[in-house]
Order: sequence, then C-alpha cells, then structure tokens
Amino acid sequence: MQKYGKHNMRQTAKLEAEAQKALLERPKISIRTRIAAIFAVLFLLMSGITVAAVIFISELKVKTQFVERVGSYAFEIQQARRFEKNFFLYGTNLSDAMSNIQMAHSILDRSSAEMKAVVGVTNYAIMADNLIRYENLLEELLVATKNPSPHNRELITQIEGQLRKYGVRLVDDCQSMIDEERL
Repeated sequence: MQKYGKHNMRQTAKLEAEAQKALLERPKISIRTRIAAIFAVLFLLMSGITVAAVIFISELKVKTQFVERVGSYAFEIQQARRFEKNFFLYGTNLSDAMSNIQMAHSILDRSSAEMKAVVGVTNYAIMADNLIRYENLLEELLVATKNPSPHNRELITQIEGQLRKYGVRLVDDCQSMIDEERL
C-alpha cells in the first residue's frame, strides 16, 4: 500500500510540475499591455465614429444647400405666378413675371447636375421644358398685349389657360423635388 501511495504521490508531483511548467511557458500579457490594447481599440472605434459623423454632416450640408436652391427656384416660380395673376387682374407686372422666370432659369441651370441626381434626367428635362413653355407663353402674352385687337383678345384668353396649366406644373415639380430630397 505504501508503494501505491508513493507512486501516486510521484505522479501527482509530476503533474504539478508539468502544470507549473505550462503556466510559466505561456505568453504573459501584462495589465499595462491590456490597457494599451483597450485604448487602441477605443481610439480606432472613436476615430471611425468621428469620420462617419464628418461624412454625414457634409452630406447633410450639401442636401440642405440643394433644398435651399430648390426653395429659391420655387420662390421665383411663385413670384412669376403672382405677377401673372396681377397682370390678368390689373394689367400690370408682366415684365416682372418675365424677370422672375429668367431667375428661375438661372437657378435651374446652375443646379442641373444636383437636380438630375435627385429627380432623374427625364423628370429634369420635363421640368426644364415646362419652364421654357411657361416663359414662351409669357413672351407671347407680352407681344399680344402690345397690339390690342379682337384676335389678340382671343389669343390672350388661350394663353391665360395655358399659363395656368404650366404654372401649376412648375409649382408641382418644385414641391415634388423638395419632398423627394427631404425623404
């Protein structure tokens, strides 16, 4: 029985020595190294969040500027429509409507790339075409009012209906563009 006990003790001592040797041979990571690693991981995480925030804010700025340009375009269209209505009610301000439409053209031309990206090339072409038609109708109205005649009175009535039709389209185009960009 003593033999068995000594053998068991030797085996236990041998296992303890192997365990001790394995513990001593494993790579040691100090607390300082662990803290440095945690700081490095946190630094990378925070840097990533900061870069994402900067990108998000710059995109938001671009979109805000676009909405402002579209708002200016819509304002010019609405002003032209007000002057158009003033003309039909009081016979005044038709030249002011023309200048507002020319300003709208200028805004549309300067922002064409952005607008095409938002509403698509086809819808942009339709918007530009509607603006040109509206402007042409205002020019026809301006010419027709310079020569009062019964024929021109009929022409003015026809132009008035067309102006309302294209004016509504222009305002709807502006509103849909603003709504799409806000979404």
